[in-house]
Amino acid sequence: MACRRTAFEQLGGFDVRLGAGASGCSEDSEFWYRVLAAGKSCVYQPTAIVYHAHRADLSSLNKQIEAYMRGYVTAAIIQAGQHQHWGNLYPLFIDLPKYYLRRFLVGLAIGFRPADKTLKAEVKGYLSGFSYYLRRCLFHPAQAKLSARVLPDSSNSLETNHPPVNLSCNTHE
Repeated sequence: MACRRTAFEQLGGFDVRLGAGASGCSEDSEFWYRVLAAGKSCVYQPTAIVYHAHRADLSSLNKQIEAYMRGYVTAAIIQAGQHQHWGNLYPLFIDLPKYYLRRFLVGLAIGFRPADKTLKAEVKGYLSGFSYYLRRCLFHPAQAKLSARVLPDSSNSLETNHPPVNLSCNTHE
């Protein structure tokens, strides 16, 4: 991802409760959520090239998936609370439980597929996202919500003449 440094600073930067070393990931997507919630826009750049290493084994993939799910759940709860976008909670409490229950029951009935080798990590990450939010975000004021940052009236646009800063999400352990 890339954005103007001033935009990054005006919107409060990354939420320190998310990301590698915290909930696991989602600091980048949560930041973009705030960009959109502030009425700004994101631009897709189809000519951009990103290189990344894929996980070499199932154990590493499961760790990554668990971290992604923990981060996703934590970010969705934070976004619902900060922006009163309560629809963010629907997938957490309705869609995902139904999805995981169906995958589990189908696996029991007709056999688990190779794709189901990540099911345990997905569910573990899903559940640990709620636990992480309760332990680290809700009940600890030192790590609590970012204060709402209001852009000055003169800052109707996040565009500036400053060069963009490249911000990466590295979840390698």
